[in-house]
Amino acid sequence: MEYPSGENWYPIYTRPAQERRAGDILRQHDVDVLMPLERVFWRNGGRRVRQTTKPRFPRYIICRTNLDESYYLIARTPGIIGLVGFANHAAVIDEAVILLLMDSLDEDGYVKPQVK
Repeated sequence: MEYPSGENWYPIYTRPAQERRAGDILRQHDVDVLMPLERVFWRNGGRRVRQTTKPRFPRYIICRTNLDESYYLIARTPGIIGLVGFANHAAVIDEAVILLLMDSLDEDGYVKPQVK
């Protein structure tokens, strides 16, 4: 797979429910990882309301790295299937899109609730 040089933001495709595991492993190796989470409230049959979290983009994480240096780290990380790409080229996410995404998060990394 071909990819541009330098640090860029790349989407990574993960195995089902392995986003957190893969993100934690990449963070241990000093890779910037962006994985927005949502708070979800639900009822379990009765009146009791429970809260859980889920990824905003299931099966995807976004990382900022230089693929020249860390391609094999990403490719061999447990829980990761591979980089998202088109026609044998790794997809790069524009910095402006990342900034918009970060603006939609609170200080804990959760998506801010939208007022309807």
